[in-house]
Amino acid sequence: VSTQSTWGYFGDLVGHESQGSILDLLKSLGWAEELCAGVGIELESWSFFTIDIEMTKIGLEHVDDIISICFQYISMLKKEGPQKSHWEEMKTISEMKFQSYEPSDLFHYVTSVSSTLNKYDSVHALAGDYLFCEFNEKSMINLVECLDPGNMLVFIKASELSHLCETQSSPYYDTKYKKEKLDPSKIQQWRSVGFNDKLHLPSLNPYIPSRLDIRSLAPDSPKYPEVIYRSEIPTTVVWFKQDDRHFKPMASAYWTLSSRLAYITPRHRFINRMYVQLVKHRLNALTYQAEIAHLKFDLDATPKGIRVKIQGFDDKLGKLSQQLFEYLLVQDVENETYEIIRDQTKKAIENIGKDQAYRLAMDLCTSTVQTPCWNYKQIIPTIQDITREEFIQYCIVFMRQIDIECLITGNLTRDHAIDIVKNIENYFKNVLPIERAVLPDIRVIKIPKSRNYLSISKYPAPESTNSAVNIYSQIGDGSPRVSVITEIIATLMGLKGFYQLREVEQIGYIVAFFFQSDSNIAGIHGIVQSHIHDPIYIYSRIYGFYEAMEDYLSEISESEIDEQIQSFIKIRKDPPKSISKEAELYWKEISSQQFLFDRKELEIKELESLKKSDILDFWNNYIGNRAPKRRRVATLIYSGNHHEAFDKLTSNFKPDDNVVVENVTLPKLRKSEENQNDEHQQIFLSGMKRFDSQNNNMDLHYISDVGRWKQANRTYKSFPEVLRKIDTSA
Repeated sequence: VSTQSTWGYFGDLVGHESQGSILDLLKSLGWAEELCAGVGIELESWSFFTIDIEMTKIGLEHVDDIISICFQYISMLKKEGPQKSHWEEMKTISEMKFQSYEPSDLFHYVTSVSSTLNKYDSVHALAGDYLFCEFNEKSMINLVECLDPGNMLVFIKASELSHLCETQSSPYYDTKYKKEKLDPSKIQQWRSVGFNDKLHLPSLNPYIPSRLDIRSLAPDSPKYPEVIYRSEIPTTVVWFKQDDRHFKPMASAYWTLSSRLAYITPRHRFINRMYVQLVKHRLNALTYQAEIAHLKFDLDATPKGIRVKIQGFDDKLGKLSQQLFEYLLVQDVENETYEIIRDQTKKAIENIGKDQAYRLAMDLCTSTVQTPCWNYKQIIPTIQDITREEFIQYCIVFMRQIDIECLITGNLTRDHAIDIVKNIENYFKNVLPIERAVLPDIRVIKIPKSRNYLSISKYPAPESTNSAVNIYSQIGDGSPRVSVITEIIATLMGLKGFYQLREVEQIGYIVAFFFQSDSNIAGIHGIVQSHIHDPIYIYSRIYGFYEAMEDYLSEISESEIDEQIQSFIKIRKDPPKSISKEAELYWKEISSQQFLFDRKELEIKELESLKKSDILDFWNNYIGNRAPKRRRVATLIYSGNHHEAFDKLTSNFKPDDNVVVENVTLPKLRKSEENQNDEHQQIFLSGMKRFDSQNNNMDLHYISDVGRWKQANRTYKSFPEVLRKIDTSA
C-alpha cells in the first residue's frame, strides 16, 4: 500500500491536466491531445512508471521537445519536494470515494476486488486501492530520483513512421518496428533541461466537498420526479426528485439545451459537434480537478442540441454547473484552436465510415427509418468550406434562442435545486423566447407492412473483407406490454440465433439479436457480420432462422416460457444500485416524453399476466415471415469482396425510383448440418431444412433513394397525445 500510494502521488501530479501541467502546456503548443501517467507494468521487485501522450501530427515533429518538457516538470517536482498539502488532498478524496462508493455493476466489482488480492494482503482487499500510508518524505524523494532519462524507454507509434520500420517485425502479429539506442548526448541533455516557467504544481482543488451529510427527506417528497420550476426566458422546465433510497452525499443533473439550429442540415449537425468539442477543449483544465474530486460531467451533441450530464458529490454540483454553462457562451475562438477542433471533429466523423461492418449496418438502419437523420456520408461533403467566422456565429446564435429541460436528483432539497437553475439562468438574460413547436422533431418512419425492404451500401474501404446484415423488425408503440413481449422474444432469438447461425452454420463471427426502443418505438435487431459470405446469403440464413424460430416457439413448453418471464420479473424488481443509475432511468422517460416513471412496476404487472400463447400470437402477428403486421427492413453492407455484386445490382436503379423490386430465389445452406442431440436444436434443424427445401422465391424491395422513400411513408407520432396533456398539466 505504501509504494502504491506514493507512485499514485507522482502519477496524479505528472498526469494532471490543470493549468501549469505538462498536458496544459503541450495543448497550448498544439503538440498533444491527451496524457495519462502512473504505474504501468508492475511486479513484486520493480515496475514501470509510464507517461502516455497522444500527440498531434505537429507534435510528432517535436518528440524530443515533448520529452524535454516532461523532464522539466520532473525537475520541478524534485526542486519543490514532496507536497504534504497535495498528499492530504489526495488522501481526503480517496477516503470520500471509498465511503460513498456505489457499486453499479456487481460483476465488475467482484472482479476488481479479486484482482487486488495480487497486490495487497487480504485484510486490505476492499480498501487497498483507496488507502494512503503515512506521509513519508524520504521514500518519496527516493522514488522521484528514479525518474531519470538513463532509466527510460521511449516508444513512438505513428503510421507516418512506417517507412523507417522495414528491418524488424513482431513474430506474432508481424508488426513492423525499429529499435535503436538513445543517443547518450540526448540523455545528458534531458538530464540538464532545467526548469520551465509555464510548469508549476496544481492549485488546491476547489471541488472537494466541504460537507458530506445526508439532507433530511421532505415529508411530502414525491415517489417520482415532478416539475418544480418553469420560466419563460429562457424557456425552462425543471424536474426534481430527492433521494429516498440510497442516502449517499451524491447527486445527478441532466440538461437538454434544444435549438432549432442543431439539426437543420448535415452541415449544422457537424458544426454542433464542433461546438461541443470546443467547450470540452476549453473546460479540460477546469473539469479535470472536478473529476479528481469525483464530480464528473459529460457533454454530447444531439439532434435536439446539446445534452449535459453532471454526477458526483452534491456539495459542488451547482458550482460546476455554473462554470460549465459559462463556457457555453462562446464569443470568439482563436484560429489555431478552431483548426484543431475542426480537424478533430472531421476525423471523428470520417472514422464512423471505418467502423466495423455491423455497426455501419445499424447506422444505415437508423438513417433509413429515422427522419431527419444525417449520416457521415451526408455530412462529409458539406464541411469543406466551414469558416471560423461561420462557426463563431453559430455558437452565438445557438445560445440566443434555446429551450432548457432539466432533471436534478439526489441528496438535494427542492430549494437547492431551484437555486442551481436560477444561478444558471443569469447567463441567459438576453435569450429570446422559443416555442417548442419549432424545435427539432425526430420521427420514426412507419415501415409499410408485409414487404421485404432492403437498404444497401458499400463498405467505404475497398480492401475490407467483412460484410454485414442488420434485419430490423419494427413492432410499433413501445407500451409496457409490447416492450416486455418483444424483449422476451428478442432474448430467445439471441440465445438460439447465436448457436444456430454462428456455431452450427458458421456464417459469421458476430451474431446477435436484441431488443431496442428508439423514440418509444419497439423493435428487434438481428445482426450478422461475416468475412466469408455475401450479404444476400447472410440475409437468406437470417430469414430461414425466422422460419425455424416459429417452430421453436410452437414447441417450447409453458414452463420454459415461465422461466424466462420470472427472470425478467426478477431483473425489474432489482432496484437501481446508485443515484446515478436511478437518474438515468428517469431522464430516459423525460427525454423521450413518455413520463412513465413507474415503467418497471407496469412491466412487472404485464409479465405476471403473460402466457406462452401470448408470445406465440405476438410472433405470428408482428414478427414471423408471414405475420400480417410484419414491418421489416434489412440493411446490407457490401465489403470490398462484394463491391462488384453491389455495382451490378445498383446499375438497375433509376433516378426516379424510390424502390426497385427484384424477384430473388434465396440461396440455400452451403454446408451440411452436424447431428445435434439437443431437442430444441433438432427443432431448429427441422425448420431450417424445411426452409431450404422450399422454392424460396420472393420480391425484395430495394430502397434505391432513402430520402424519397421516407417522404413516401408516414411516421409515428412523436409521443402519445395523452402524455402531452400530462406534460402540460405538470
